[in-house]
Amino acid sequence: MRKAHVELEHRVRERTADLVKANEALRNSQHLLQGILDNSTAMISVKDLQGRFMLVNHRYERLFHANSESLVGKTLYDLLPGEHADRVRASDRRVLASGNVLEAEELVPH
Repeated sequence: MRKAHVELEHRVRERTADLVKANEALRNSQHLLQGILDNSTAMISVKDLQGRFMLVNHRYERLFHANSESLVGKTLYDLLPGEHADRVRASDRRVLASGNVLEAEELVPH
């Protein structure tokens, strides 16, 4: 019984170390992606299926005079008047339905 317990603890330590390494790699990847997006001249955002912001670049932050932390979790309806948010959300839905990239220009009040 003691041997099985020791082996289990050893496996748990190994898996924990693997998870720590995987989390560090994920954080590094996220920092790299954010750096690439922040150096783009385009406004870029990543949203979940419900339209909530998960990630925005510096251009997006500047347009809405907000930092990334304050935008994450919000939707277009938190930032734009209804008709403007409806138009952009319709574009998001087209992307989801088609699976294709959409490059568009929108005039938004700010």
